[in-house]
Amino acid sequence: MKAEKFSAVFEVNTSTHAQETIVCLHPGGVSSKHYNALVDSPNAQLLVVELSLLPQYQLTMTSHEENTLKYSMDDIVNEVYSQLQKYLNKTCQKVTIIGWSFGGVLGYALADRLTIPCQLVALDSIAPLKQNQHCTEQVAPSIVYKWFIEFISAVKACELIIETPYSSYTQDEFVAMVFEHGLAQGIFKQFDTLNGVNKLFETFALGLKRNMLLSARFFPKPQPDLNILVIRSHSGLQEISAYPNCIGWSKLSSNVHIVNVEKDHYALFTDTTSLATIYGAISVFSQLRLRRTNGLLNKISRLFNK
Repeated sequence: MKAEKFSAVFEVNTSTHAQETIVCLHPGGVSSKHYNALVDSPNAQLLVVELSLLPQYQLTMTSHEENTLKYSMDDIVNEVYSQLQKYLNKTCQKVTIIGWSFGGVLGYALADRLTIPCQLVALDSIAPLKQNQHCTEQVAPSIVYKWFIEFISAVKACELIIETPYSSYTQDEFVAMVFEHGLAQGIFKQFDTLNGVNKLFETFALGLKRNMLLSARFFPKPQPDLNILVIRSHSGLQEISAYPNCIGWSKLSSNVHIVNVEKDHYALFTDTTSLATIYGAISVFSQLRLRRTNGLLNKISRLFNK
């Protein structure tokens, strides 16, 4: 299948002579505008890659009945790499890749492709490991339900509170319950419909399945010298990882540091307090030379894991 080409790269901050480029890989779900709150360096070039505009990503799986992928991780990273070549400054000496969720996995693959020295910020992203494969290929419906509630809360900027046990619910029963609670709590409005919420859940679940299968079928080689900052939520992908403490990243690099954020997978990327914590951690992390620097790693630990 030959995909029609679309530009998915947006240059948010231009610096003609920038020595550092920050590449944000965004898989969708919530607004990409939040990356502006994570970086504030007028001397750096800031690029946001909207993966939803890449046919290789968006069209790799189009129905729940599919268990095959039309495109592979290599297809996606090749397209991202190709499009980035048009934007990267010749003066660039370092690339910091920021990837939320699936964006972190793609960022790891991209770091291996770029010839410019890189470091990776994995925002609540599960490492692509064989040990995680059984966890990512089939996520329990109860976990998908939980994540959908967190997703709705983040998108609507209002916590959806559901105290009714729902782990044994069918999809129809679950969506109906979410709709009823959302209406009662004012999260959904009168013009919202049960059919609309059901379509939203279908889109959410399909995107999750696509990302999980892409990750489960991607087995990259270790990059032991790659500096990786892992931002781990208190309720996120560690729930399905074989290595919940580091979400698996310590198995791919010896230069991994972890910062915990007391928000769930979606709120960590939309909550202002959470974004401030992440911004601080990235600011310290960006001072790292492209090798292990224990002093700064310890500084990150003292500042953000108190």
